[in-house]
Amino acid sequence: MRLSQLALVVLYFPALASAQRRAPGGEPRQPIAYSLVIDSARATTFTVEIRVPRTDTLRLAMPAHPEYDDRFWRYVRDVHVVTAGGEVAVVREDSMLWRAVVHRAATVRYRVAPPPPTRGQGSWRAYLSPSGGLVGGPHSFMYVVGAEQLPVTLSMSVPSGWTIATGITRLGANRYAARDFAELMDGPLLVGLLHRWSFAVRGVSHEVAFLPTTGAAPDSAVIVPALQKLVIESRAVFDRFPYPRFTFLLEEDARGGLEHGTSVSLGAPGGPLDRVQLADFVNSAAHEYFHAWNEVALRPRGWGGLSYRPSPTTTDLWWTEGVTMYYTDVLTRRAGLPAAVPTRSAQLARDIGEYLDQPDNALVSPEASSAASGRGLEAGTRSDVYLQGKLAGAVLDLVIRGATDNRRSLDHAMRLLFARQAGRGFTGVDVERAVRDTCGCDAHAFFERYIRHAAALPFAASLALAGLTLEVNMSPAVDDAGHPQPDLRVWAQLLRGEPSPRLILFSREGAWPAAGLATGDRIVSWNGQPMTTMAPFRTSLRSLAIGDSVALDVERDGARRHAVVRLASYDTHRVSFREVAAAGARERRVRAGAMLGATTSP
Repeated sequence: MRLSQLALVVLYFPALASAQRRAPGGEPRQPIAYSLVIDSARATTFTVEIRVPRTDTLRLAMPAHPEYDDRFWRYVRDVHVVTAGGEVAVVREDSMLWRAVVHRAATVRYRVAPPPPTRGQGSWRAYLSPSGGLVGGPHSFMYVVGAEQLPVTLSMSVPSGWTIATGITRLGANRYAARDFAELMDGPLLVGLLHRWSFAVRGVSHEVAFLPTTGAAPDSAVIVPALQKLVIESRAVFDRFPYPRFTFLLEEDARGGLEHGTSVSLGAPGGPLDRVQLADFVNSAAHEYFHAWNEVALRPRGWGGLSYRPSPTTTDLWWTEGVTMYYTDVLTRRAGLPAAVPTRSAQLARDIGEYLDQPDNALVSPEASSAASGRGLEAGTRSDVYLQGKLAGAVLDLVIRGATDNRRSLDHAMRLLFARQAGRGFTGVDVERAVRDTCGCDAHAFFERYIRHAAALPFAASLALAGLTLEVNMSPAVDDAGHPQPDLRVWAQLLRGEPSPRLILFSREGAWPAAGLATGDRIVSWNGQPMTTMAPFRTSLRSLAIGDSVALDVERDGARRHAVVRLASYDTHRVSFREVAAAGARERRVRAGAMLGATTSP
């Protein structure tokens, strides 16, 4: 989820290539200079200017994010290229690629008109509002193709009273520097009427910036200490920071988060937080922040990269995303922060039950699920790579603790992998070696059977290392209050270039397949209303209750079908753990280290 340092686009331009070499005295050539201007607090667009050293043919591209490619090239307006000889023609070679023949130094100017902000939009998306916005990164900046390694400077102009928060190195008042284009693209800028705090951990500065949209002040007395605790516990896993300083960019009313090398964008509520709101925020913050190590500094080899083309897939998403989800829960509890599920053992039992509810998790390997992520409809898989990786992390932790009498854990394997591969990229073989060298056990057999090939993860065997037995029963799905839940085991995906979302069914049984629907069916209408985006799908699905009916018109293989889904309750796997009566001290040490109690309730 980050623009890495590897440039995947390699186009050679002699003048720019020579500009990347050092001058005879060893000093670097003049950097490419950016400026970004927001004229007023009521502006709906902003202007970008780029000053480029001498070249013959200038190619400019809007980068594609490897996971969240919002195709912001759609919002670029009025691209002009000016040289000392006057304005030159600009040709748009592709949707995200522009070209101009200049034969000298040039200044590029363009506007970006981001879509207006909406409540609950992704915290990584660029926008402007009267109180501020999020700019920079791949949503704002073009880069010079063929000169990806040149240093970059950035000057900002914002309305009076606004301030700027970013992880990019600050040179002075509203002036910043990045060592290359990739670093610039990986540094969003939160601008506006910001609330700000800071703290230090092991001498490293961390800033927290909050942009309100409703005027509600953030609950800083709760949020800032919670973030500090997450920083302390995350660093303890790796024994060092992967950055010289870090900035938390918090946006009220936004959802989700996106990690970067020296910052993270996060949605955050305003006003006082209750325990549920804090647990939701901590869950998102812990996950995205941990990615600063496990996905940004330590990333799959060959994945990501500064490019205007979509990133290649990776077979290691189970590790970068799934194992990060394992640490999201573990580090939250180590930090003493609230979690949605009260205990670690109860969370693990719930995760295993969810895993068993989706049979494809045992029929598609984590590596295959990783490679299919983002194109699950084409691959025809209902497996959940995030859940597969989360539980693979839990199982590996138990295996390592069991093999070493709790002297080592998955933390040690993660730390070893980071020390060996950070900045170089990693493969599944590197992960396997780190586990093997940590536990001294047969990691190859484990990875061959459970990671590279399809098989149900060995829950019973790994829990036995903690002196626990696994009990599985079927019972009606209920919410936290014990009320029966409707069968909503379905989702949708809007594929690029298609007019409406396609269904994804997570079970081979239940109300949706019983109505004749299948994964890949394109929704034409829902209860007689056209459905062209994901927003109405999410709203409609979440409003359904037991006894409701949904009339769907779908398209499959070019033919229209009509289906009526009648919502009923459904059964789910209910998992619990029980302590083995003969468990010894070794098993109890493993259990305590993994934060698993003797029993859990469903």
